[in-house]
Amino acid sequence: MSLNLIKFYFLLLPVIEFYKFSGLFSRVIISDLIFMPILFLAISNIKKLYKREFWSIFDIIFSMWVVSISITIFTSTDTYSTAFELIKSLYLLLLYFSIRLLIEPIQLEDIIIFVIYSCVFWGVFAVIIWLVATFNQEANFMVSAIKTYPYIGSVYRIQLFTGSPNMFIGFLLMGISFSWSKFLYLSYTSKNKLLYFISISVIFISLLLTFSRDILVVVCSILVSYYYFSSYKFTKKIKNKNFVIFILLILLLLSYIMLSHFILSDNNEYAINNLINGQYISGLTPPVTTFSTLKHDYIIYKSIYYELKIAAVRIFNESRSFGVGAGNFNESLSLLKDKHAYPKNFTSWDPHSTYFGALSEQGILGVVVICSILFSSIIKCHINIKNSIRFNYIDIGFASLFIGISIQAICVDVMNFRHYWFIFALFATSTSLRDEFSKQAAFKS
Repeated sequence: MSLNLIKFYFLLLPVIEFYKFSGLFSRVIISDLIFMPILFLAISNIKKLYKREFWSIFDIIFSMWVVSISITIFTSTDTYSTAFELIKSLYLLLLYFSIRLLIEPIQLEDIIIFVIYSCVFWGVFAVIIWLVATFNQEANFMVSAIKTYPYIGSVYRIQLFTGSPNMFIGFLLMGISFSWSKFLYLSYTSKNKLLYFISISVIFISLLLTFSRDILVVVCSILVSYYYFSSYKFTKKIKNKNFVIFILLILLLLSYIMLSHFILSDNNEYAINNLINGQYISGLTPPVTTFSTLKHDYIIYKSIYYELKIAAVRIFNESRSFGVGAGNFNESLSLLKDKHAYPKNFTSWDPHSTYFGALSEQGILGVVVICSILFSSIIKCHINIKNSIRFNYIDIGFASLFIGISIQAICVDVMNFRHYWFIFALFATSTSLRDEFSKQAAFKS
C-alpha cells in the first residue's frame, strides 16, 4: 500500500496550478493531500530510525539545508517571511524522511522505472496540450503565449500544471536521466530497448516545446551518462573520448551561462522596447557592447538574471554571516531600488538562482550547504560507478541527474522543488544500503 501511495504522490507532483487553495493553505497542492497518509504510514514505521543500516551521511547533509534556514530567523529582516520559508523546508525534509522510512532498497528500481513512466505520461500529455493550443492559437495556464520571446519572437511554451517551463523541465530531467542510462544498459545487454528509445524521444520532444535554455542542461546530463557508460570495458573505446566530452560539457555550460545572462538583439528601438516590456532587460543600464555586420547592427545587454545575481551579491555584502534571512530577497530588492542599485522597472523577483539565493538569504553557511548537497552527491555517484564492476544504470542516472540539477541551480531555485527532494530520498536509500554492505565487507576482511 505504501509503495502505491508513494508512486501516486510522485505522479501528481507536477500538478501545481490545477487547483489553488485559498488563505492559509494557498501553498498547498493536490499531491500534498496524498502526502498525509504517507506521513502517517511513515510514523508507524519510525522504528527503522533506530537501525544503524538505515542511516546515510546524506541524511545529515540534506538536513543541514533546514538548519541553514532556521539560523537566519535570528538575523532576518522579516521574521514572518523567514518562518514561512522554514515551515516549507521542514515540510520538504519531512517528505524526504517519510520516503526514506517507507521504501526498501529492493523497491528502488521499481520506483525509478515508475519515475520514467510518469515523465513519459506527462510528456505525451504536454505534447497534446501544446498541439491543441498552437492549432487554436489560444494560450491557457498550461501553455504560455509569448509574442516577443528573445531570438524566436512569437511562441507557445508548454509548462503544464507546474506554472513554469523551467520547473516542468526539472521534472522531466529525472525521466530522461534514468531512461537514457537504462537505454544504454539495454544496448549493452542486447535486450529490447525500443520502449526506452520511445520514452526518451517523447520526453525530449516535450522538453523542446518549453523553448527554454534549460534544454542545454538536459544535453549535459545525457553526455555525462554516455561518459560513464563508455568507461566500461565492454564498450568500444573512442580515441580522446574523455577530452571531447569534457570540451562539449564546457561549451554547453558556457552557452547556458551566456544565454541566461546576456541577450543579443537587433540595435533598433522596436526590438529593444520589446525586450524592456518583457522584462528581459532593464533598459536603464548601459549595453555591454554594440557591433555591426554588413547588413545589421547588434547590441548586447545584461539580462534580468545578470541583474539578479549582482543584486544578490550586494545584499550579501550587507549581511555576510547569515544573510538577510530566508524569504527576504524580494524585500531587499525593493530597498536596492531605493538606492538605485537595482533597476526600478524590474519586478522584485525571487533570486532565480539556488547558489546566489542562498548567498544573499542564508549567507556563507547557505552556500556551503547547497554546494555540499549537490557536489557531494555527484562525488558519491562517481565513486559508486568507478567501484562497480557491473553496469549500474541507476547510479549513472543519479550522476547525470545531479550534474543537471547543479547546472540548473545557476538560474533556478531548485531546492523548493518537491520532486527533487523525492529523488534525494531515493538516492540516500541507495547509498545507505551500499555503505552498509561496504562496512560488512570491511569487517569480514
